Amino acid sequence: MRRFVSVISVLIAAFVYAAPAPAESLKEHNFGVVFMHGKWGAPEDRPLYKLSLALESADVALEMPTMPWSRNRNYDVSYEDAMTEIDKAVAKLKGRGAVRIVVGGHRFGATASLAYGATRNGVTGILALAPGHVPDMGRFRGAMADNVFSAKRLLADGQGDAAFEFTDLNQGRQLGKRATPKIFLSYFDPEGMGAMSLNAPKIKPDTAVFWAIGRQDSLFGTGKTAIYDKIPPHPKSRYVELPGGHVETPSESVGIVLDWLRSLAQP
Repeated sequence: MRRFVSVISVLIAAFVYAAPAPAESLKEHNFGVVFMHGKWGAPEDRPLYKLSLALESADVALEMPTMPWSRNRNYDVSYEDAMTEIDKAVAKLKGRGAVRIVVGGHRFGATASLAYGATRNGVTGILALAPGHVPDMGRFRGAMADNVFSAKRLLADGQGDAAFEFTDLNQGRQLGKRATPKIFLSYFDPEGMGAMSLNAPKIKPDTAVFWAIGRQDSLFGTGKTAIYDKIPPHPKSRYVELPGGHVETPSESVGIVLDWLRSLAQP
């Protein structure tokens, strides 16, 4: 019986993450997408597979860099330096002929895409799927308050580059991390670059934003009013509610994302 259940589980997983049907080509529109993984994640994470394959099948130039919040890098550079890494990924896309640049991600990657849109010009669209990491909001802000206070005190004492240990949070999970106070604050200061509510109104008016969130996501119900509604209006921006939670959003949104990209190419 146990073996039978295991076989069924494998079949279900294969169905959920099965390769999507070939998408209608977007090659003539010269799209380039930088898509970033979530906190403690990596570009090869299973939740990103279906969407990344669909984008490539539609002839969209795709870059999926390993970012500083990955499980292998552990905040090795500041958030500002992470933006520079996105610049390099964008430059690669342009070198491959991309004209319409979309920057996006899942979870922390979505949050970073909003920060990028707030600090850079020339971005056609922001693709924010199940945004996460909210140092400026709710329980997360309260849980990190002691760490933020300690890091600011060390920075004020001239120890901004010293070793700093802290407990990171990710969808109810905790993990010990080490950075410097300066790097830590670049991501976790509730009044800094990591704050989506502060970045939202700074996104350039000519940048469209696609925001998708599952109805079981912890940010569902608050993210729209606290963040999305502060983004400058754009006729092609979209707010989409999906079934499921935080992890499933990229797989659930494949068709809608491709339709949105097509809309960006229209007058």
